[in-house]
Amino acid sequence: MGTKAGHLSLKNKIFLANAAVAAAVLAFLWFVCTAVFYNTMVSRIEDDYRKMLDNMARNIETIARTAEDYARVISQSRGLQEEMREYLEVEDTDKRYYRARLWAGLAEAGSDIINPTTIASGMAVFIGDDVVYSGYDIPEESVRGIIRPEDLERARQRQKPVWNPLSLLTYSSPYNEKDYVFPVSKLIRDKNTGQALGVVTLFVGESFFSAAYEDKASLNNRSSYYLADNDGRIISASDKNTLNRDLCEVLGMTEEQYRICIEDGDLVNAAGRVPVLYSSMESRPGWRLFCVTELTDLAAEQGRMRFLLLMILAAALVMIMTVSWLVARTVTRPVYQLLNTMNEIEDNQTDARVPGNIGGEMGLLADEFNALMDSLEESRKAFCREQRLKQKNEYKLLQAQINPHFLYNTMETVSSFIKLGMSREALTALRSLVDFYRLSLSRGREIITVDEEIQLTESYLKLQGLRYVEYMDYRIEFDPETYPYRIPKLTIQPLVENAIYHGIKESRSRGLISIEGCIREQSLIITVCDTGKGIEPARLKEIQDSLESGKSTSGDSFGLGNIAQRLKLLYADQYRMQIESIPGRFTAVMIRIPLCEWEEDGV
Repeated sequence: MGTKAGHLSLKNKIFLANAAVAAAVLAFLWFVCTAVFYNTMVSRIEDDYRKMLDNMARNIETIARTAEDYARVISQSRGLQEEMREYLEVEDTDKRYYRARLWAGLAEAGSDIINPTTIASGMAVFIGDDVVYSGYDIPEESVRGIIRPEDLERARQRQKPVWNPLSLLTYSSPYNEKDYVFPVSKLIRDKNTGQALGVVTLFVGESFFSAAYEDKASLNNRSSYYLADNDGRIISASDKNTLNRDLCEVLGMTEEQYRICIEDGDLVNAAGRVPVLYSSMESRPGWRLFCVTELTDLAAEQGRMRFLLLMILAAALVMIMTVSWLVARTVTRPVYQLLNTMNEIEDNQTDARVPGNIGGEMGLLADEFNALMDSLEESRKAFCREQRLKQKNEYKLLQAQINPHFLYNTMETVSSFIKLGMSREALTALRSLVDFYRLSLSRGREIITVDEEIQLTESYLKLQGLRYVEYMDYRIEFDPETYPYRIPKLTIQPLVENAIYHGIKESRSRGLISIEGCIREQSLIITVCDTGKGIEPARLKEIQDSLESGKSTSGDSFGLGNIAQRLKLLYADQYRMQIESIPGRFTAVMIRIPLCEWEEDGV
């Protein structure tokens, strides 16, 4: 292999690659950190302004409810209602006298509400569309210019106080002072008869609403506050020149920005040199409070943060490039010796090894590589031996699966049932035989679930139960949690076959075969026990020795040996097989294997 490719050595490639990756990662971290810092600061500022707007909105709502309460109090005054009822009942020729009397009564009814200490700066009363009272330096012409007939009709249709649009009210003072007010109208209804007597209108100064946020505006000269209606028209602001103007026009917002600010409650416009925060909150139905803040402190803090991060990341990049150059220089010296050895192994020189004169980390890598190749060579040889053993066992297993003698006996049993007219028993035997061979073949799979192995064993027991109905009972008890785990096919059936032919059958008396399975300490435990003839101690030792050594023994232990060899092939030293027996009483075979859920490809 050459040391250069594309006019760059391996050392330079490693160095440049590490430097490029480090630069990309540090640049990414710089952008992420600045973005996280910016978003965190903006989120904190948004939360602060949201809390502040919430307090302001509560104050505005309190002022509005107070004005409505004042209107209700005046409209429910008994003295006022009596004066208005008498005025409506007199003849037109006497109305001039009663009007003066009514004027005095209305002035007295509103004296507790309309004064310099309350939010109401004036009051007017209507009977029909006529102004019968407009006290507190408010001329009738000014009232008629503000309150339209349709406004009075809305008040008559509703029980609650009605807020009319923001209006400019002219007072009859020597200087003709003007003030922006909110007219609040309330229907006057006789408490006794329910008759609609008229409409009372209170004039609430806009300055009382702007006072709810002017204190905050004075503390932060970069913030402006506006109160707007549903149409986006400004109805209260510190700057009176913006009243009754379109909010988007005043703030320079687009319709889309206005919609987002309404829906989300916050909007940051970072298009300019200094980011601008727009915040909004509903103060009462139909009204929304807006705050516009220039985030100059945020912009300055963000600039300082970016500069500091840039310096830190630049220093980190220099350090990383220096270390990368040193590492590349160290690695490339011994790497070619390793590459040459790999090329030799690739050319089927499996005994080639890396020389042992390499030091440092690459020396450790070379030693581990040599050890790995030695281990792979031994594993290859052991694998070949195990494959030969597996093929031999699989051959024996296939012979054991299809037992012509067993098939012959079963067919003889079916024939006897048919001759005796026991067609149902014959059909049952045939079905069990079909189920047994279908499950035992398992579509060629050697590894099946515990549930499938139980079904296979149960089909076998049903067939044998028909033949040895007078000798044999059986019981299968497996924990349901064992069903999905997988075991080698025909693990339980040979144990059951041994229990029948060498236990129950030879005892010449009725016996019980118990098949149990459970999970204990991360292992699957399978036990097959029969109450048959039992095994003599000498024979039992011979069988156990043959299972441990792997050598077959004469007699009737092929089923156990076959199972032991297959389990050892799959689980190595992780399986256990134990046999306990008392002659004349019982024989129990217990198998312990690890829990496995692999498919056959994982064997």
